[in-house]
Amino acid sequence: MSSAEINQVLANSLSPDATLRSAAEQQLTQAAESNFSHAHRSLQPLYLATLVQELANEQAEGSIRAAAGIALKNAFTTRDFARHQELQAKWLQQTDNETKTRVKELTLQTLASSNAQAYTGEGYGAPGWETVQRHHHPTRLSDVIEEDERSRASTQMSRF
Repeated sequence: MSSAEINQVLANSLSPDATLRSAAEQQLTQAAESNFSHAHRSLQPLYLATLVQELANEQAEGSIRAAAGIALKNAFTTRDFARHQELQAKWLQQTDNETKTRVKELTLQTLASSNAQAYTGEGYGAPGWETVQRHHHPTRLSDVIEEDERSRASTQMSRF
């Protein structure tokens, strides 16, 4: 898939048209299942790497970046406990270190972005996020998340 085709699927995943949205969600689900983090013989980009690349793309439309962020979050967490465990196992056991590093680096780059559309922090408030194993990676992404949570809490407190 080309970058334009990927962006169209991401845009359609937020479409108010139920038919377009459903088709896009199905395409994203199929891509996640068949190409989560391992390249097949084809030259198709990896699902996670593609999503995080679009999330971090400063030139992409805000809606495309938001859709990529939502799809990326959905690749890691869900409300269904059994499915959540399956997603964690995929990340921890089936994802190569190069992909993990790329996802972490570009996610941190997005968190540091001055572009307000790039990051709203909503993904970290999703149910189930608190159960993601922390301190598993040497780059300590959990420290960044904890700092973000403290920062948002202090901002909320200062409003009162």
